[in-house]
Amino acid sequence: MSSIAEFYSRNLATEVIKGMSQKAAKGGTIGKAPIGYLNTVFRDEVGREVRGVSLDADRSALVEWAFKAYASGDWTITQLADELWFPPNRGGLLYAASRSGATVFS
Repeated sequence: MSSIAEFYSRNLATEVIKGMSQKAAKGGTIGKAPIGYLNTVFRDEVGREVRGVSLDADRSALVEWAFKAYASGDWTITQLADELWFPPNRGGLLYAASRSGATVFS
């Protein structure tokens, strides 16, 4: 009986890895979108659900500025973190945008 469970577990892991690889190869995202992007869901012409990412209009400008500021050499990572990670009501990056409300990044 344990050999069946082992086979099932290994097969399931293989199928999950295969599915994630196929999704990435087609341009899909695996997991949560990075800061500056939002997870999106829409239906294609056949009616299938397609998940992807789109720019977060509120936060993408902050992320772009952070990269440019760091590349200039005038800002350290600590200074950027202090500048960007303030409460969300002031437009910071501390909280992730979500449909159900803001959730703290861990």
